[in-house]
Amino acid sequence: MSLIITAIADDAVVQVWDRRLTHPNGDMFTDHACKAICISCADARVAAAFTGLAYVGPTPIDHWLVDSLTTDRAAEKPFRQLVHSLSGHATGLTVMLAGFGSSGPVAAMVSGQEDGAGMSLPTASDRCQPRFWMWDSRPMRKLDLIVSGAEAAVGRDLVRGIERVPSRFLRRAPNERVAFLVGLLRRAAQKPRHGMPISEECMGVVVTRESGFRATYHGVREPTVSYMPHLICRGTAPLDILISTDSGQQPRWPPPTKGTERRSRHVE
Repeated sequence: MSLIITAIADDAVVQVWDRRLTHPNGDMFTDHACKAICISCADARVAAAFTGLAYVGPTPIDHWLVDSLTTDRAAEKPFRQLVHSLSGHATGLTVMLAGFGSSGPVAAMVSGQEDGAGMSLPTASDRCQPRFWMWDSRPMRKLDLIVSGAEAAVGRDLVRGIERVPSRFLRRAPNERVAFLVGLLRRAAQKPRHGMPISEECMGVVVTRESGFRATYHGVREPTVSYMPHLICRGTAPLDILISTDSGQQPRWPPPTKGTERRSRHVE
């Protein structure tokens, strides 16, 4: 289970998550999974990070989710309709979406682990329930933070760290917010018990009103580099985009998964 931290501001939405996948028994499967999709839909531009199943049959969950959304023509739908459609596909997942709509920041969570009010369910449900957050165009006075996924790893010390973010980081550059949230996530990963499902290998996405998506890979031993996760937009859905925007540097790309040689899905 990933830890996903989302920071909402009126200039940029920042989302940070780790890259670990584990087997049902808790053993680590990989620390280099792509667990996010950038989506440009009819009236919004959002990043969607998810946690839950690793595979649906033989298909990696990220490829399966891109295929499901593309088949459902997600790029042609308004944000609310996209989220309700996703709730019909995301059994076994928690998906956190955040970005910008026409009137300001937007966010939604689709989860079989929580109800529509954000309360944990006693047992996981096959029916995912959406929960929405909407902001208007008025200037924000603080960051709004949403923590989802492996929340048990966020202990009292991390709560104090998170409480520093809204007041201190509203007027900082978005990349500074990403770096601070990556630091918080890595501290959660070091928790002796609850941090085990979380990797210190992280990614972050910045969504802005005008310039779209900027994604960064934060390796433990490599310098931070910029590249994209999966992308869904009108007419096409590229998978496993192996393009780095940092000249002279290349991320440690995850090895290809058998049977996933296809790199894009086109919509007529």
